[in-house]
Amino acid sequence: MTSMAPEFPVLVTSTAPPIAERSGLWLVEDSPLEAEMARRALAPAHQVEVFTEGSIILERIANGHTPEALVLDWQLPGLSGLDVCRFLRASRDEIALPILMLTSFGRKADILEALAAGANDYLTKPYDVAELVARVGTLVRTSRLFDAQQRRERQLALMAEIGVAITRGGEPGRVLQSTVEGIVRHLDASLAAIWVVEGDALVLAAAEGPFASRALPGRQKLQGSPLGRIASGKARWLARDSGGDGHLARERWAVDGVATFVGYPLIVGGHVLGLLVLLSARRVVADVADALGSMADVIALGLEKARGEQERAELLVRERKAREEAESASRLKDDFLATVSHELRTPLNAISGWTHMLQEGGLPPDKAERALQTIQRNAQAQTQLINDLLDVSRIISGKVRLDVVELDLLGVAELAVETIRPVAAAKQVRVHAAFDAGRGVILGDAARVQQIIWNLLSNAVKFTPPGGEVKVRVQRAEETMKISVEDTGQGISKEFLPHVFDRFRQADASTARTHGGLGLGLAIVRHLVELHGGTIEASSDGPGHGSAFVVHIPHARGQRADTSVLSDRPGGAPLDCPKELVGLRFLVVDDEPDARAILVSLLELCQAQATEAASAAEALELIRATLPDVLISDIGMPIEDGISLIRKVRALPAAEGGRVPAIALTAYARTEDRTTVLRAGFDMHVPKPVQPTELLVVLANLMARIGDR
Repeated sequence: MTSMAPEFPVLVTSTAPPIAERSGLWLVEDSPLEAEMARRALAPAHQVEVFTEGSIILERIANGHTPEALVLDWQLPGLSGLDVCRFLRASRDEIALPILMLTSFGRKADILEALAAGANDYLTKPYDVAELVARVGTLVRTSRLFDAQQRRERQLALMAEIGVAITRGGEPGRVLQSTVEGIVRHLDASLAAIWVVEGDALVLAAAEGPFASRALPGRQKLQGSPLGRIASGKARWLARDSGGDGHLARERWAVDGVATFVGYPLIVGGHVLGLLVLLSARRVVADVADALGSMADVIALGLEKARGEQERAELLVRERKAREEAESASRLKDDFLATVSHELRTPLNAISGWTHMLQEGGLPPDKAERALQTIQRNAQAQTQLINDLLDVSRIISGKVRLDVVELDLLGVAELAVETIRPVAAAKQVRVHAAFDAGRGVILGDAARVQQIIWNLLSNAVKFTPPGGEVKVRVQRAEETMKISVEDTGQGISKEFLPHVFDRFRQADASTARTHGGLGLGLAIVRHLVELHGGTIEASSDGPGHGSAFVVHIPHARGQRADTSVLSDRPGGAPLDCPKELVGLRFLVVDDEPDARAILVSLLELCQAQATEAASAAEALELIRATLPDVLISDIGMPIEDGISLIRKVRALPAAEGGRVPAIALTAYARTEDRTTVLRAGFDMHVPKPVQPTELLVVLANLMARIGDR
């Protein structure tokens, strides 16, 4: 007989077949005797759960639990077996959830009604338990085959999706994020995450799933950490109970609510590139865990491909930038040559013209006097241009030399200001000077320090319109003497400011420019400041808002050591040894024995200790073993150069010498060479050939800058 189905909520279909095992076999039977008889018959081959009401199993299924098969009695309290069957078939077909109907009704019409309601099979009470076991076994095998097929389809779809993401390429992070999203969507995982190897650590690159909001480790060491040990093991790590796993017991994100933890190292060519982790709140079946291994191999290849593409893209960017810089340098060279031609010919034109007129005679006395003044002024201008060119030539070839003594910076600054005042007055530019009281002693070359200040003042006056003002101030800072020059002139654009100290660079290099010059003054200033162990910075709020230049030069520390004499000192002058070097331990690195010998002798004359190394490899060992106070290294060496050495040194912990102050000695003296050396990790750059006095002042200033580091 039929029964009317009562109202009941429709079950929600799962978005994907589960990656976990089903919840055994469910038996719904309200008769305790018949339920126990059936349970005993089925228990040897199945995990059996017994229920007495149909509404209970509907609630369980609605909460995400699914049995391998359902043995359902027709006559139940409340909802009948027939009603339950109809509700289930609204969301799950006969293959997804096999149902065996048990009933005392044996009429053909009853059988047809049960089958029409969605039952896969029918067994009339009283039944032979052997027949019950056989029929249930058939349904369970069908269920398992269905699950395996569904999982296989999902795995193939996921593999195809991962393949498409990898083929499309792009930034590695986006490729990996797309991959973990696909794993969660197709495999119904609680978490899919990928960590990639960066240096000596695993860094989280992508995560997706309900557990992704947990406090996942962003970075773990490859050696000693839980994830690092799994990755370094180069084999699958499967934990059914991660809370009891020695690797993971303290990793709460991988334990709480987790029934299965699967970790797969991402390996290409024997090298570990990362780690794929999957968490499930349920027990993951074996074929899914195995399929993840194949996916991990594909992901590893995809990661390597994405990184390769990224490196190629970055290489193309660098090549494009290098080409643009080369083209820019070529244009600068052409512009500079045109500017040199113009700037040298302009004073020659006045000199030649007035000289010719004086030779011809007939000029009245006042005009003759004017002619001589014009010739003198233009000759001085041309001399300055030639001096600038010679200075730049010396800078490029590394031949700028300093005659270093203790000097009063305040006195030198006063002379520079007095020298510029007539020029400023002629242009109606006011010059305001403010100097701290007392003496400001530095180690330096008086003529070159005066050139630094004069160039900055001259530049400020040149670009300040009549009625404007230039302020110069010399102050004592904690570790340095500070020189600041500010003007109310035309200012510097944001685009040009980073290039203001570049050689041959001018904000306006056109033939219609309003200011002359070769664009060398500030480049010379920067180099001279750095030779004195100092720094210089430029700032401006933009065109029309003036500019400011700030120079810091280290104080001369304490009293000087006794004078020693070095035989190669030019002119036989005595060698002044800074007190700061006494007792310091130096490591000298150079592949040329003669070069090492002169440096060691110089340092020992100044009562310092010096150790030699003929190669970068030997130097690295000595740094770890002896922890020197200062490293002095040549750049151009066979097998491994100084750049490689300093990078390895800076990678060391501080306790092993990773922060040792370092000076580079090199015959490469271009601006880009200096930039490369400093970026690599050296503190200072000294071009060859090195004069003893210059090296000593550089060492003293370096120690003054770093203090007791």
